[in-house]
Amino acid sequence: MSRRLTSIFLIAVVVSAGAAFLRAQTHDAGFTIEVYEETRNWRSLLTNALDALVASEEAVRKEVGGPRAEWLLAWARTRPAELDHSRRVRFCLQRGG
Repeated sequence: MSRRLTSIFLIAVVVSAGAAFLRAQTHDAGFTIEVYEETRNWRSLLTNALDALVASEEAVRKEVGGPRAEWLLAWARTRPAELDHSRRVRFCLQRGG
């Protein structure tokens, strides 16, 4: 692995922070933002995944088990109601150099 990290690709959950905040934080760390955009189709991808978890409730309980399975299923049931207050942002950072 190269000692000189030239770029980092991240997928982030950004609820209310905007590009300006991210730009300031990354600039201070020596990076510039090359791309900052909402992930295409994020809502339908997430909703479909959550629906699949709920539809596979018995399999989830069997595979995950215990309190963690219950937490995961509860999250899958309640998360869709919170999506209007969320965004999925994809950004790419480049180390200055």
